[in-house]
Order: sequence, then structure tokens, then C-alpha cells
Amino acid sequence: MVYSSEYRKYYALKIFRCKESEAYPGFSNESRFKIIKHENIITMSQAEKEQQILHKEEMSTISFILMEKASCDFADLLEGPPFQVDELLVEIIFINLSKD
Repeated sequence: MVYSSEYRKYYALKIFRCKESEAYPGFSNESRFKIIKHENIITMSQAEKEQQILHKEEMSTISFILMEKASCDFADLLEGPPFQVDELLVEIIFINLSKD
């Protein structure tokens, strides 16, 4: 989570490691949804394929996605009606959680 003093709000920051200057495949898959704007989908503010950062006194290349922070806790969703009646939804979410 990162804070923007300019916009006075928190954002979620998802970082992907690059191997030999190649973006992690998950970055390419997720960042393609940046153009989608819908009230029920978290908005991506920025997606960078290659960004140089200093990490542990070494320069590294990362990819990142900056997105709005969800207004609810994932644990709250688990207790809601969709999880109690939609087995496919549960399967999709837990498959995606177990990746990487």
C-alpha cells in the first residue's frame, strides 16, 4: 500500500520481478485490463512494464501496477452470500490466490 499526498488517498501497489529485463508474464496478463472502467472493478491508475529501483543496494528492474485500494476486506467477502452459493466463483478466486 502506498499513499499519494497529491491525491490524499491510499493505493495498492503490486510489484512483479523481471528476469533478464523481461516482464513477469503475470504483469502482462493483468495490465491488459487497465483500460477497463466499471464501478465493480478496481481501477488501475498506472502500469509500468520496466522500472529501475534500488533494492538492497543494487539496481533491479521491476514491473508494477498501481491501483485503487479496495474498500473492503477480503475476509468480509468470504462471509458474504456469493461465496455461500457460487462454487465456480470460489474455485476461480482460490485458484488465482494459489498462483505465483
